This record gives sequence, structure tokens and C-alpha cells, in this order.
Amino acid sequence: MYQEQPTEWLLDCLRTGATDEKAARLGRLSGSDWSQVLDVAMRQTVAPLLYDRLKPLSSNGQVPSAVLLRLRDTYLVNAARNMKIYHDLGQVLAALRTENIPVIVLKGAHLAELVYGNVALRTMGDLDLLVKKDALARAAAKLRELGYAWEDRQGIEAFYASMHHLPPFVRPGAALIEIHRTILDPLLGLNIENDGLWERSRAVVVAGVETRVLSPEDLLLHLCVHATYHSYSVHGLRPFCDIAQTLQHHLADMDWGQVQLRAQQWGAKKGVHLTLLLLRGLLGAPVPEQVLASLRPNDFDDKWEAFACKQIHSMGDVGAKEREVSWERDCGSLKMARLLGPSPLLSKMGILPRALFPSPRVMRLKYRVPLRSPRLYFCYLLRLCSLVRQYLPIAWRFVRRGRKRTLHDVREIWPQAELPEFYDWVRK
Repeated sequence: MYQEQPTEWLLDCLRTGATDEKAARLGRLSGSDWSQVLDVAMRQTVAPLLYDRLKPLSSNGQVPSAVLLRLRDTYLVNAARNMKIYHDLGQVLAALRTENIPVIVLKGAHLAELVYGNVALRTMGDLDLLVKKDALARAAAKLRELGYAWEDRQGIEAFYASMHHLPPFVRPGAALIEIHRTILDPLLGLNIENDGLWERSRAVVVAGVETRVLSPEDLLLHLCVHATYHSYSVHGLRPFCDIAQTLQHHLADMDWGQVQLRAQQWGAKKGVHLTLLLLRGLLGAPVPEQVLASLRPNDFDDKWEAFACKQIHSMGDVGAKEREVSWERDCGSLKMARLLGPSPLLSKMGILPRALFPSPRVMRLKYRVPLRSPRLYFCYLLRLCSLVRQYLPIAWRFVRRGRKRTLHDVREIWPQAELPEFYDWVRK
């Protein structure tokens, strides 16, 4: 039997190219092995793409027919779902166009139609649209006219004091829509110039409507940085499939010099280097060696590659709901480790109130209650009880040590604390 983990088998299937050696390896997988591959593909949200990759191998019998049938069903369901999403997107883009509101279609809706070339191959959870800041209010009003609701009653400027996109616009039976003013959260400390994104964007047709998408270089950087700052665990292998497909689609017109220059300007060299390094190892994507060498930071440590691989593989062990809970826990881990670690006292005093008492807007989104509902105050009590249950045993272990703590001490007592150290390294 092929002696590797299910995620490794899945990666072997996802790599492009049907060689005799690859067919022989996959031919040694047993029925139970294939069942594990399917389960991991579903959790990693790449099952429709897996179907496309395995179809060329079906004629020689390397892939059991039951496996292909199950994958085909997933592929067809995703195709039907995405066709509905693109229908709704077309309505939204057409409505915004009538108001002369320029739009850049981001991530999934750009990738599925134009980069993959088949909307069935890429799963999508929501629609992300970039709109210029001075057009946000008009865009929000137009979405409301189309039946999309936005519960938050704060003004747009107030909301953007802490977020880089408006709250999700929802409509029964339709995908969520997020209207962005910038592609990444400003709190990440990156130096992304919006005007440059718009100047370099390209005119295209998406969902039958003339609109715009990011340039190939900006798209590549956006995907790399987005994967990095989700610690590689929220979306798992899907971003790497996206980046590999982007490189394949833009093989002739990708300007690697601009990728290197812009990664430096954005302050994103570390994340871009690590993501591209992982991409080459995981999917064998054609990332030029000189590009990796130029992006490689002086303080790069192989442990970060190992950490990222562990995060990616761990996603194959849990479902979507567990990943959401895990991500919330990771965000809490960043604050907790800095409170218990060697950070300056003033820094800790700034962290604690925000950790214990998030803004009402954040609580409204987390607990799904109306912003002005009295139940919101009860949610703060629930949050405090949850934090005490989760973190009091860990805090007690630190108190018992009774000595100055280093990051090594934090990791020794609390393994999740490797996450804040990773973020500190990426952003340094």
C-alpha cells in the first residue's frame, strides 16, 4: 500500500500532468485509501477540482468508478450552485454599472470564471467586490434596492474605523456579498496603495457584465498574502490550487520583476516567499528559483515552512464549522499569548480591554443578534464565561511557574502560542 497520509495522496492527484509513475502510485491505493482521499478533498473544499484532475486517469482503471461517481456528483452540485451565484453577481454588477460605480471583482468570482475557465471547478462561499471609497454609500444603497439587507446601523465611516469592508449584505437564497474599500485589512500593517490597484486593474467580462479584475501580479500577491494571514489553516489547500492555476493561466504575461518589487513595497515579502515556497513543494508549481531567492528573508527559518505544512494538513482533519471555531480560537490565542508572554506592560494593558469587551458590532456579528437588542449585553456575559473556561487553566499554569517568561516558555506550556510568534515574524 502507498505509505503516505491522505493529504499527500490528495496532493498527488491535484498535481497537473498524468504520468505513468503517478498513475502507478495511485493504482496502489486501496478502497479505504480512496475513501480517505475523498473525505480530505471535501474538507479542503477542492473536490470539484479533484474530479477534473482524475478524469484523465479513469480510462485505465486507476481510479475506482465509485470514487469518480461521488466526485462527479460534487462537481455537478457545485456547478449548479455557482451558476446561481454568477446569475446573482451579474444582476449586482449590472446594477452598479448603471450607477457608474466602478467595481473590481475579487478572489473566487474572478478565479472560477476567468482563471479556472470553468465555474464548476472552484468552490465559493461569498462574493467580494472592491469599490472606491467615495462610491461606498451609493453601492450600499443599490444593493438594498436589489433586496440585500445590512442590519448594522452605523455609518459607513464609523464602520471603516475598524474594518476594511462593509458588513455582509444578505438576501434569502443568495450568496453573501462583501463590499471592500481595500483588499486586505489595514490592521495588518501592509502598505497597499489602492490607487495603484485600480490603475493596474484590467477590463474584463464577468457574469456577462463588463467590469474589472486585479492585474496578474496583484492577484498573485493578494492570494499569497491572504493565505498567509489566515495562517494557512482556514482555507487549506484551496488557495494553493488558486495560485497554481493563476500561474498556469498567466504563464506568458506574469511579470515576476513586478511581483518582487510590489511584495517589497507592500511589506509582504515574508508571506509571499513562504507561500510560493510551499506552493512549489505541495503542487510542483513553476515558481522561478531566482524569485524565491530574491524574496527569501534573512531571518527565514525552516520551522515556519514546517509550521505552515502542519496548519495545511490539519485542515484535512476537521470540517468547516470546526475550522471556523479553530480560527476564532487562533485569534484569541494571539491576544492570550501576548498577555502571558514577555510583552511590555503597556502593550498588555491595551490588549486586555479589547479582548474582554469587543465592540458591539463585533459582538453582533459573532452572536447573530441585532445591534440594538438588549440580548447583546447578555452576550458579553456569555463571552466572559467562555473566556474563563478556555483560558483560566492555562493562566494558572503560568502563575505557578512564578518567573519571567520567554516565548519559549509560552510555547512549552501552550503549543498554540506558536501562532502569534509566526505572525510576529511575518509582520516584522
